[in-house]
Amino acid sequence: GWVDRETIMGVFLVLNQDVPQIRYIPAEEAELLFAILDSGGEDRISEGEFMSFCKVMLLQFERASAYTTFIERHFPSVFHSESFQSFAEGIKSETFEHLIDGVVVLNAVFVFIQSYPQLVGEPSFEDEHVKDGYIDTPWERFQTAFTVIYCVEMGVKILVLGWKRYSESFRNLFDAFITVLSFVSTCYVYYPNRYSDSRLIRFVVMA
Repeated sequence: GWVDRETIMGVFLVLNQDVPQIRYIPAEEAELLFAILDSGGEDRISEGEFMSFCKVMLLQFERASAYTTFIERHFPSVFHSESFQSFAEGIKSETFEHLIDGVVVLNAVFVFIQSYPQLVGEPSFEDEHVKDGYIDTPWERFQTAFTVIYCVEMGVKILVLGWKRYSESFRNLFDAFITVLSFVSTCYVYYPNRYSDSRLIRFVVMA
């Protein structure tokens, strides 16, 4: 028998969505793996070639299964508890990702509204309190709240996935970079020092 390209791509999609024990496989890598398996260039693979594919996936599964997170190693009773497993499933769900995406969009809207005058070359009238080193304007409160949400998101993902699995996703690494940068900027602005302009945080988010 034969297995066509569409079926194999569907298998990769299911593995990415439903089998966290196997690392995420980007579309480009999936295409490359299929091309390697399709040694005859017929845009389909034979039963023997498919079995080779299964062996490769099984090996990846075994390697990933040997990895344990900090919670799993040091607090096994917590890790195996029903409440933690429910929490972990929620963090790994698409609903959680959509929720964070919504927060990102909302943050972008706030940044756009704040920055619109500069973007169109109009004179801007910033509240003088943005440079006083205190979180005492509505915009500063919102921006600080967004930073806290991003830090919590990164923290719970690392807690649930472990750093190894978390860092295998380019999106997670990019989010972590922006989150750490926002956190450092927030601390720098609001910690008593000579620089207290909260617009720095906005510029970091815009970047």
